[in-house]
Amino acid sequence: MSNWIDYYRVLQVAYNAEPIVIESTYKRLCKIYHPDINRSPDAVRRMQEINAAYSVLGDARKRNAYYLEWVGHNRKTAGSSAKQEPKKPQGSPRAAQTSDSRQYSYKQGPKSDAEAADDVMTHYFLSLCAGQYRDAYYMLCSQDRNSIKFEAFEQWQRAVSEVYRIRSFKTRAPKAVEKSPISPKSMDKALRFVIEIVEENMFSRKTNRYSFTKVAVCEQQGWRVYLGYKDLAKVMEKFKTTHNPSAEKYTMPDLEGFCKRAEPECYRYKRHKRDFVLGVIRINILREGLGQVLTEKIIAQGGSVIAKSLRLIDSFAYIGNGFFAVLLSEARMNSAKSIIARLFRQTEQDVWKCFDSKISIHCELRQYEGGDIKRNVQACLNSLDK
Repeated sequence: MSNWIDYYRVLQVAYNAEPIVIESTYKRLCKIYHPDINRSPDAVRRMQEINAAYSVLGDARKRNAYYLEWVGHNRKTAGSSAKQEPKKPQGSPRAAQTSDSRQYSYKQGPKSDAEAADDVMTHYFLSLCAGQYRDAYYMLCSQDRNSIKFEAFEQWQRAVSEVYRIRSFKTRAPKAVEKSPISPKSMDKALRFVIEIVEENMFSRKTNRYSFTKVAVCEQQGWRVYLGYKDLAKVMEKFKTTHNPSAEKYTMPDLEGFCKRAEPECYRYKRHKRDFVLGVIRINILREGLGQVLTEKIIAQGGSVIAKSLRLIDSFAYIGNGFFAVLLSEARMNSAKSIIARLFRQTEQDVWKCFDSKISIHCELRQYEGGDIKRNVQACLNSLDK
């Protein structure tokens, strides 16, 4: 048993991890250590270990047999300090969904604080990826669980997953926190992790990379994740107003309403450097002698076609005299130009079918780089009106 390998540690999962968690972890590790991607000399050996671990833990029968070896090995290494033997996992273990927080202590032999805390942090995010919100909830510290009910936590995470899906993540080596963020003061062990996330916006289908910090704290039962939200309702409300495009797609506000809708985009730009493009569109009618009423109808029809063709996350407003303001969320100039070109073709064809009239459409776009939305729109308007 001198060459015995802990497959749970190789795959960075708990002994009672759900099959879907094991599978998702295996896929994530393959993307990191596969020799076609990772050129380090150690990549081949790591990939062989990962494949060997998954061939056992990914098979229910082999996993149950290996579990007996794992328990026996831990008894020998832990000696008399192993006071309690964990329950044997079933084919699709539901033990992970129990409220007994002792099942998340991750004491699988001698580990450093950083390794034990990283296990919990990794499993927390894997549980979120797999939609196992109860698993994730019981990895929170006792202070969080006392202030946040599971139903509220689950509702929050489901709301987030409807807009953003985590495609991959990575935890960086943690640093000690000088003062634990939770009480009582006896809980003085805390480690701060930097989490690197790759997520997909479910509306725009674009992926974004960003990083943030997350703290793990040590309690009597082991390491736990610290959220620190006292009022989750406020957090959810802020998320809905800044991330969830719940406004009706086809409404056409005025410039004031447009600026209000742009506030979440400005917030995301400042906080996460999420790009977006602002612009002004002008519709000119090439046919003369139509009269004011018909002219306004044609312009309104053209604006309506553009508004209905935009993505749910974009914004559009009529600012008068045939001019429209447009905001293309999570876009750079090249993609914005292709979107606008497509919209122009659709609008010209639709107006021709409805009114037997040709129109010309012009646009001035600019990449948002900060500043007041109204001033940016006015700058586009001035440039287009020259």
